[in-house]
Amino acid sequence: MRGARAIARTIALSSMLLWSTTSIVTKVFAQSNTAIPALATNAANINGRWRGRYLCGQGFTGVTLNIKQIKTDVTAEFDLYPLPENPGVPRGVALYQGSFDQTSRQIILRGVKWLKQPAPGWIIVDFSGGFDSQFRSFSGRKLNPSCGNIDLARVEESKSTKEAHPCKDDRIDDSYNTNDPKYHSYSLTNGICSKTLKGCTREKVFQTMISQEQFIVPSPLDDTPVVNCREKTLPIGNPIRTTINSNDYSITNYTLPGHMFHPGKITRRVTETNNAITVTTIGEGVGDYKKINVWVAPDIWSRADTLLSVRVRLILSNRSN
Repeated sequence: MRGARAIARTIALSSMLLWSTTSIVTKVFAQSNTAIPALATNAANINGRWRGRYLCGQGFTGVTLNIKQIKTDVTAEFDLYPLPENPGVPRGVALYQGSFDQTSRQIILRGVKWLKQPAPGWIIVDFSGGFDSQFRSFSGRKLNPSCGNIDLARVEESKSTKEAHPCKDDRIDDSYNTNDPKYHSYSLTNGICSKTLKGCTREKVFQTMISQEQFIVPSPLDDTPVVNCREKTLPIGNPIRTTINSNDYSITNYTLPGHMFHPGKITRRVTETNNAITVTTIGEGVGDYKKINVWVAPDIWSRADTLLSVRVRLILSNRSN
């Protein structure tokens, strides 16, 4: 059993160091220049974020579709990114415009332009399809012979949630449904320094933790200082955004679309006991591969805490000499 768990962890950690690229040549479709002056407020409202996947020549690809609608006119940003099973897909964002039939619940969207082209040779492919009667899911097809279906689910969020996105980034999911079958969480605490060591305080450990990114992400030897709200891409295209809470002596890493554990987050908080300063790491999310996430987390964050502990004790030892 221990051997199986070690193999699983090795596979998961190794996957974070691999990256490959693919390309796709598809047909250019007509463009539309419909202007969208305001959002829809009627019952057939498809405004908001929709997340899912589609199939084209490059293989299955993740997508988040941000829709703005007024009556029958629609504009949308199509944010595409790699899935864990197909990590070679480059990220990109395309602008689409089209029309929505409120009676049949059918929509057709045509590519306008790339906002961020994934790679040279990539061309926008139109798509069409229909929404379910509750406007919670979408099923359609990319209109190119080399492509297949596109399936999306609505990302439900209240107005207050939209306004409270960390870093004002609406790609971030900050709360998770604990009844979701994919929901998982973990927590671990490791000692950093003994209070008998002069200068071993929460403030000192926290300032050291945010002095280098290797103490807050699984990226050993990265001595770049941590910056609030900076977006960073980890190995194999796993994007995150980090926030710093100095009042709470904590940082939080939020996964972004394309991360193998998205949606999810981890918070690393400097804590203390009667005798020591510690770091507590709490992870939570509803992404795929929850078993792998829970398995590898202790190794990843214990390694980061060991590096942090060595650094703190070195600094304090030099100060006392």
